[in-house]
Amino acid sequence: MEVVYGKKLFGYTMLKREKIAPSKTLASSKSPEGKLENAIAARKVIEQHRKVLIALRDR
Repeated sequence: MEVVYGKKLFGYTMLKREKIAPSKTLASSKSPEGKLENAIAARKVIEQHRKVLIALRDR
């Protein structure tokens, strides 16, 4: 089924997804500092988008 962006499908408007670029580069995940920075960034994302992540998991 071909999706036509901007049209309604089951009451929802389909929008084309855009690739999200990170706002800053993180340190290498191999170094201890990089692991800590990645863990802090992941925790912030989870806190901010917790409800959405739970809804996606429950699908």
